[in-house]
Amino acid sequence: MNKVLKFFLITFMILAVIGAFVGEGDKKTAESAVATPTKTPKSPEPSKTSESSRCPESDGECIFNANLPEASYPCKRQIERLSKYDYEWNDGIFGLAFTHFRNIPDKGLMVFTGDKVKFTNGFNAKVNMIYSCTYDLKSKSVVDVTVKEGRL
Repeated sequence: MNKVLKFFLITFMILAVIGAFVGEGDKKTAESAVATPTKTPKSPEPSKTSESSRCPESDGECIFNANLPEASYPCKRQIERLSKYDYEWNDGIFGLAFTHFRNIPDKGLMVFTGDKVKFTNGFNAKVNMIYSCTYDLKSKSVVDVTVKEGRL
């Protein structure tokens, strides 16, 4: 019981020290803001256009990076639906499920491709799969999904 009490006391003291440093930083910035009033220039209003519209049509990497966050979720869900039994993503916490792309600018499509999923087969064995998701950049929707066995 004594060890548990020491652990909580030490943890409390560490949190108090961290809180003191954070609190001092806020006071210093607040004091400096009061001591030296300055006019902040008005920043231009953010444009209502999406980030992908700022990319040239031929710049596939820019379009890929701009649309990957909003395309990942619907594409992954469609890929998961193609698994007959079970699936397991092995892209990790900070990994990307889609590592390759193909830009089709004349049709306004982007094909996201990857190999970070394993499907379970009828024998309960995990099989590496290559998948691709065709994403319409204008309507922001999934057009087609394909999955085949293998690795990139």
